[in-house]
Amino acid sequence: MKIALAFAALLATTVSASAVPVELSDSPYAQARSVINVVFGNYVRNLTGVQVQSGVVDLDGDGKGEIVARFVHSSSCRDGTKACRTVVLRHMGGDWKIILDRFADKIDVGSGYRDVPAPIKVDATAWKWDGSRYRPEVATLGNPLTFKPVTEKARDSVAKAFGQASKLSAAGIPVTYSYTQEGLSKGNDLMLVKMEGSVVCGKLNGCPVRILKKEGETWRPVLSSATTGSVLTSKMSRQGYHDILLETKDGALQMGWTGSAYAVADRIEGTTK
Repeated sequence: MKIALAFAALLATTVSASAVPVELSDSPYAQARSVINVVFGNYVRNLTGVQVQSGVVDLDGDGKGEIVARFVHSSSCRDGTKACRTVVLRHMGGDWKIILDRFADKIDVGSGYRDVPAPIKVDATAWKWDGSRYRPEVATLGNPLTFKPVTEKARDSVAKAFGQASKLSAAGIPVTYSYTQEGLSKGNDLMLVKMEGSVVCGKLNGCPVRILKKEGETWRPVLSSATTGSVLTSKMSRQGYHDILLETKDGALQMGWTGSAYAVADRIEGTTK
């Protein structure tokens, strides 16, 4: 949405140095509210009684302000009003662009340089500028898992979890399997398996991943997904099963135990808006 450049000029004349943490005001007359009211007009109108908090911070050291907005409402928050939708806006190409959009309690910022926005810490997670938006540093999300090669003896039984892709080896196409049970569950009844090979791994989705749960003498698939890189365990645990973090091209997917399988609990990813 195009907004008059006068808004950007106004912010540029009054912005101060970056603060850690960013201080937000709920005043309707706060410096950034005129921009927020336009960019998020429809969103705010649908949240009766919403409290809008805002602040201005110079993330990239260019003397012009970026806007931080936080929306406190039952429909825009998690855990009561502890973690609420928080966005960062930057004036780019004559328009205000959303460069970060997360549920957050607080935001801390570092120092920017040469027009590159500063690193941001959203609660416990570090986010860095990737050239057009903020993207989470996946390594800060949890504990990375270490994989071991699947033995030849177990290879055929593990491959079955990957469906039709398991037939690639029989066709002579190079495919490898690696696994881990490290810190996945209290009962040590989960196994995470990764399939790798030039045919099965893609640039966008990465390599296939399965989580298998031991039930009697068999292993039942309870997650079918993929990762472009790291696989980590989160501190969060549900019924004795740790959340799993799968790296994606935009950040990471957080998978949580539902009682019978794993499903997406959160998308910790850079905005694509």
